[in-house]
Amino acid sequence: MTYSFFLYFRKLSQAIAGFVPGVVLAWVGYVPGQTQTAGALLGIRGLMFLYSAVLSIATIILMYWAYSLTEKRYGAIVKDLLNRRGDEKVNSVQMTN
Repeated sequence: MTYSFFLYFRKLSQAIAGFVPGVVLAWVGYVPGQTQTAGALLGIRGLMFLYSAVLSIATIILMYWAYSLTEKRYGAIVKDLLNRRGDEKVNSVQMTN
């Protein structure tokens, strides 16, 4: 199930990664095989840098809110895993509060 989700979102991201630059290039006036206008060159530079920066910032924001792994939660996960495994190392796990 996990691999299916991974594969689906990978294919979805590949489709988006092909679609968005094509739309932006058409929007900025890119014409293949010809000398590009100043506006097209500016658009290409923006596509290379701004597009990546915006998506990176969006990822940072999403990870900040959606991935709330604190030291306390990490310790609880480790303790639970060790309990499930029946390991005697449970007592040696340091819990940070």
